[in-house]
Formats: sequence, C-alpha cells, structure tokens
Amino acid sequence: MFFSALKGAFHLLDPWFRLPKWVKVFRVTLEVAVLLAQLWVMYLLGTVGMILEGILVGLWLVTVFHVLYVRRHVPPQKLYSTPYIRKYRRQCRQTTGAEPRVEWESVSIEKVSPNLITLVDVSEAGGCFMLDRGFKARYIMGSYYRNRKGDTLSGASSVSQQLAKNLFLPFNRQVWRKVVEIHYTALLVWLWGKKRIMESYINVVELGQGIFGFQAASKHYFHHGVEQLTDEEALMLVCTLPAPRRHNPETMTPFYVNKMSRVKNVLQYFAPQISIASMRAATPDV
Repeated sequence: MFFSALKGAFHLLDPWFRLPKWVKVFRVTLEVAVLLAQLWVMYLLGTVGMILEGILVGLWLVTVFHVLYVRRHVPPQKLYSTPYIRKYRRQCRQTTGAEPRVEWESVSIEKVSPNLITLVDVSEAGGCFMLDRGFKARYIMGSYYRNRKGDTLSGASSVSQQLAKNLFLPFNRQVWRKVVEIHYTALLVWLWGKKRIMESYINVVELGQGIFGFQAASKHYFHHGVEQLTDEEALMLVCTLPAPRRHNPETMTPFYVNKMSRVKNVLQYFAPQISIASMRAATPDV
C-alpha cells in the first residue's frame, strides 16, 4: 500500500517538476518491485485459496458421506447410541460418578398415530414440516438477537435441526455449531427425506431425564406404547419440548400447562394430518 501510494505520487509530480535522473531510475525500479510483489501476493493467495477450497470441499464430502452412511447402514431402530445420548451419559458420570439410567426403545413410524405426528408438526415446526427446507433463517436470526440481548436462550430449531444436533453434533451452544447444524440439516432434507427425518426424530428426541424417544416416554409416563396413546397423552408428550427435564407430565409446571393449552388452541387450524404416504413420497431416491 505504501509503495503503491509513493509510485502514484511520482506520477503526479512528474509533469510539474523536472525530476533528477536518479529519481526516475528509482521510480522505474520501484514500479518493477511493486509489480513483482503484486504477482507474488496473487500467487500466494491463489495457492492458499486453492488449499482452503480443497479443505472445504473435502469437509463437505466427508459430511455428505457421513449422512449417507447413517441413512443406509443405521436404521432408526439402531439410533440409540447417538452423540447426544453419549454426551448425556458422560455429563451424568462426571456429576454423580455413577452410570446414568437411560430409557430408550425404538418404534416404527407405521405404528405411530397420525395425531402424534401432527402434534409434533404443529408444536415444533409450526405446521410447516412438509413444506420447509429444514430451517428458517428469520427465526434463527431472531433467536440470535434475543440471545444477544440476554433473553431466555433459544435455538429456533426445527424438527430437522434438532435431529441433526442429536445425531451429528455433540457440542454445546455456540454460534459456529449453529452454522454446522444448518449444514447438516440441509443434507438431511436433501438426502433423507421427510419420512426418515420424522421417524428418526421420534426415536431419538429427549422427553425426560434419561428418556429418549416417544416409545420409551409413553411407557415411562403412561405405561403403554405409542400405538395406544390418546390424543391428550400425545399432547402431553409433545409439550415436554424444548425442556423435557423441567417440564413433563410428572412435574406439570405452569409453563408446561400453558404450552399444552396453546398447542391445543393452534391445533384446530391444522385439521389435515400428515400421512405416512405423503412423507414417503417426499423421500429422495438416493
């Protein structure tokens, strides 16, 4: 920057002053040096840019193969050993020094009541699960600004984002984790489809202290499987989110009761239920 400014100054002074010969020689030498420096910087940045581009492409391919591998070789009935559950076990061992109790049991989406799926859609996706692309940027930015102001922490996470966090991201709340989460969410929507996302979500979401999946939660709170859930019981399970350890059918906190009332009021506007066939049709052929 300094040499370029000096060279420009020489060009401006040249028409107005009779410069000595040595100054003109110095100016030519300076111009050649600046040109060589610019070429060297361009070469260096070009090499670094190619390296960074190669690293980014490599990381992208790794994440794509990771998502495809889980889709093809780890069915929803085997998703009990997720990074989120391992993180929960590790935190409990560090806190209590004992192995925590973990309740988990898989269930096929074919056995899940459509009412339960509709409730998940209304409560966690605003009734737009079949239409969204996995996340909504304006909700994420709104959550970011609320968190910056010191309000209650919230992630504005959709169903697909929560699944991406549970399956692939055993990290704490950080801004850069949200960026990686959005990337994995886009891959899930692209490579998995809605049916697999909803089925996996139903099997891995946390619904209480050490309780993962709607099947385990149904048996813990109501002593029967999801296929026997009443509409009221399904509503009680869905409304444990996003803080199931504090708000659940056992604690019945005021926040939990108010959320049940709100979801029940909104539910009347979502009479059409999500069908298994519609989610199956939206599944990509990868």
